[in-house]
Amino acid sequence: ISGKPSVALLADKEYAVRFTVSNLKGSSSADASLLVKALPYGTTGAFTGPISRELVLNKNLGGRLNLTVASSGSYTASVTLGITAYSVISVLETDVNGANKPHGSFIIKRAAPAPPLTVTFDLDRPNHALINGDITDLILHAAFNGWRNKWGTVMPLAELYDLKTYLGYYTFALDIPAGQQGVESIPQGMGYGSFTVASTGALAVAGKLADGTAYTCSTFCGPHGEVLLYQAQYTSLGSVVGTLDIIQGADGSYVPLYGDNTLSGTVSWLRPATATHVYKAGFGPLDITAGGGRYVVPVAPALLFGVVDDGATFNAHLVFTEGGISGTSTDPVGTQTSPNINVRIKSGGLVFVPAHSTTMVPDPNPRSTTLAITQSTGFFTGHATLVDPNPAVPGGNITRTPYYYGLIIRDGSAMRGYGYFLLPRRPNLATETVLTTDQLSGQVVLERMP
Repeated sequence: ISGKPSVALLADKEYAVRFTVSNLKGSSSADASLLVKALPYGTTGAFTGPISRELVLNKNLGGRLNLTVASSGSYTASVTLGITAYSVISVLETDVNGANKPHGSFIIKRAAPAPPLTVTFDLDRPNHALINGDITDLILHAAFNGWRNKWGTVMPLAELYDLKTYLGYYTFALDIPAGQQGVESIPQGMGYGSFTVASTGALAVAGKLADGTAYTCSTFCGPHGEVLLYQAQYTSLGSVVGTLDIIQGADGSYVPLYGDNTLSGTVSWLRPATATHVYKAGFGPLDITAGGGRYVVPVAPALLFGVVDDGATFNAHLVFTEGGISGTSTDPVGTQTSPNINVRIKSGGLVFVPAHSTTMVPDPNPRSTTLAITQSTGFFTGHATLVDPNPAVPGGNITRTPYYYGLIIRDGSAMRGYGYFLLPRRPNLATETVLTTDQLSGQVVLERMP
């Protein structure tokens, strides 16, 4: 006699059982008890995790898995492969003696002629983790691991304290590998993102990549600070997929508590070839690095970046690099200029930006660069006005207005602002305009004066 109990239990329970056997000579009965054990702690609840890229199984887009395990041992799984989501209901295989990890296995049926997929995984309950995940058509494999949402409305005090160490608002930047720096076919700007870990552990990541593409992902904070990031993009021909990791501060003495938490992680970015003028050849998958941490709004009289305002001296600067910006540094009269400016951070996140001058030498703001900071979120933005000789029209000028966007993040022990701008190339042919030339992504950095 074998089977799987379907009763939902929070504690072990014994059931009275009567066995009866019979044949032509009569029947006989015997009484016994059946012990049904509740699923061990760390088994039930919601799990999530990213699915690795696989060229055929998910069209190299990756995916995400969401799993919800009930106290009865039954579970609902949602598997997103690229943009296609599959939902399956099944039951865990558990070992009453606890020698083997709870195991899940189910089949995803796909429209012909695609073969069915077999999905398997184990639950590492002491670590609130989902491990050994595999999706296969019996030839190809896409791996996945994940983590459990151990937070709830009613939590043991130890878990409640653990969750409090992660609460708060986080900002981060997304940087390309060192080997890709200076490579024109790869965006040289820095993407960014932010999220707030709520009192339930829930959060929604949102931001922009360095090519100006927005992304969002709703999820929850894992038991060790894990944060899922997945979204299909570019009309579902590209995607971002990866894991961010919140790292607790060195001690709990920081004000506010755990305000010195940092963030790291790796995100895979795939942009397909498109007909647009922004990196139309595509690139990737490219592993970009996430870095940042808890963003804490300065409390007066403290100022952003820890600067001091004496009412007159510049205390921060804005610097533009890459993205073709070096080719825009000569104005129509041959003066070497750039959109870089020095600024003065004032109370409340207000900022003094010098005005463009036609009489001062050197001009404090030769490209009429603007800057606005939202101190409550760390978001900053602005634009510059670039007036340069037009190579396509001798004696003519061309005006381009690159807008930039970024977030102030925790960069090690310091705070800095990182972001991107998009700049169309200057035309080289009389038939070209700034609306038809390729756009390049460059980097913008906002930081305190050295």
